[in-house]
Amino acid sequence: MIVVLFFVSLLTFLLFFLGGSNPAKAITGTHATPQVLARINEYYGFDKPLWTQYGLYLWHLVHGNTGTGYQTQQAVATAILQRFPATAMVALSGIFFELAIGIPVGMMADRPTGQFRHRGRLVEKAVCGPPTGQGGQVAFHSAAAIRSR
Repeated sequence: MIVVLFFVSLLTFLLFFLGGSNPAKAITGTHATPQVLARINEYYGFDKPLWTQYGLYLWHLVHGNTGTGYQTQQAVATAILQRFPATAMVALSGIFFELAIGIPVGMMADRPTGQFRHRGRLVEKAVCGPPTGQGGQVAFHSAAAIRSR
């Protein structure tokens, strides 16, 4: 899991900084003088090498410092926590609709012809399937197995 988090952080960092935009101009706007841009680059460390910037980024993330939003001047962690309830509600609603639609459709689509073969497929999917992406299939087959009893 740590390896996945590392690569996600690396990808998001690279996408942000290699996107071709100038973060100092994004902070100040289009009418900033070169002196102001230089001060902002120095203050935020945008003038340092990319690997140094990424190291500082990781250091701050590991220590829980997510920084301050450039436009809102609000702590990023606070902004994320303020929006978390709405995000969780959307995610749980999606799971609810997936199950509410998927289980009946799975039950209709998976009418077993032989009980032994059907239960063998259920066990195969539950035990041998990868840990992600198989939950819905296992739920469908479980519902069909319960229905066929």
